Amino acid sequence: TSIPEYESNILNIFPNPFIDGIYVHLLSNFNKYELNIYDISGRILFNTVLKRFQYIDLSDFEAGIYVVSIKINSNIFKQKIIIKTNK
Repeated sequence: TSIPEYESNILNIFPNPFIDGIYVHLLSNFNKYELNIYDISGRILFNTVLKRFQYIDLSDFEAGIYVVSIKINSNIFKQKIIIKTNK
């Protein structure tokens, strides 16, 4: 299945790929949003309500591909993220 990429004028997730964590920056006027991180099988591994700009420490996650889902009001934006191994 295809995962729709986020709209760059709505939010920015960086760096990607990364080793320890990501910054999530909401570029619109919303102050809070719900963020979920899923593994490739669709299991929610992380859930939080974030503010407009925040760092998320994912250093406990194993290297691999994950999906970040951000819900803003009734809209959902998704982006693949890649955790690199630091070995």
